[in-house]
Amino acid sequence: MSFKEQERALFDLLFDESLRQQFKRDKKQALKNYDLSPAELHDFSAIRCDALSMDADMRKQLLLSQFSNLLPLSFSLVSSLPDGITLLQGLIDSRVMKSSSAQRLVLFTQKLCHEVESGFSSDFNSALEKQNLLNIIATELAMAISAADLKQDLLAESHQTQIPIYYEEEHENWQNKPLQLAQYVSANTINQPYSQLKKKLCPKNGTALWRHLKDHPLPVFLREESMAIDDGRLLVSKACVTEDSSLDPVVDHITVELVMGFAPMFQYIDGTMSVLTMLKHLVDAGAPETLLNSVKSGFYQLLQCGMLVLEPAETS
Repeated sequence: MSFKEQERALFDLLFDESLRQQFKRDKKQALKNYDLSPAELHDFSAIRCDALSMDADMRKQLLLSQFSNLLPLSFSLVSSLPDGITLLQGLIDSRVMKSSSAQRLVLFTQKLCHEVESGFSSDFNSALEKQNLLNIIATELAMAISAADLKQDLLAESHQTQIPIYYEEEHENWQNKPLQLAQYVSANTINQPYSQLKKKLCPKNGTALWRHLKDHPLPVFLREESMAIDDGRLLVSKACVTEDSSLDPVVDHITVELVMGFAPMFQYIDGTMSVLTMLKHLVDAGAPETLLNSVKSGFYQLLQCGMLVLEPAETS
């Protein structure tokens, strides 16, 4: 019996809708699973259920505003689904709120992906439309994970600030060395350029997006049009520190978009294969010179941005 247990019960009352409804009907019964003394239990008798609901809603709206800034396409597209706004609000529960601040967005997005994947099939014109939306959620989830990993490492003081290295081909002989994805990097496929989708689907920037969508969800026809287009891109992103802090570092992403032809090659970016080897395979398959130059240029760009790192070349 302690103040800590009272605090736990109050936290759950704020973010567990079913518990709050039960508390409204029978306060003592609702709190039976908490180790509270009669005196501690009595303290809850003065708590007004309407005040709890107001407090919970205020906290949720603040968090949803922050999340919409980090998941802009996911929020806009899901808002166009039937009860999409209600779904987004309902995903913030006690489980999400009890997770660490670095992992909270990751858990929220994982739950969102599951909810969309397991339902709403009848609300899409085709399986492709739904899959394209899921790919976008997965892309923003991957970015949330890389940001969370970087934040956790920063707070654990295990992250070393890296200065971008710009490789000079004639000096570094970079094409001969195996490539590996750098830390905090993700690569995902989406059906259109990310910036183009944001311009079309996100009428507001930053935290203002949620406030807008809550009252003006994305029109269904915009979702249908955007998810039906097939102009695929491989979005490569890297989480970077934009504002260092020992308590709450700010993390953002740099991104590079490549044509879909790069996607199959990324399975070989595992520290065992060089660009030169990949180019040889393409030559053997009859690839034109223009494609070879595009592949070389794309990987060099990623290397310059610090999204790829060079492994020592194998010696015979």
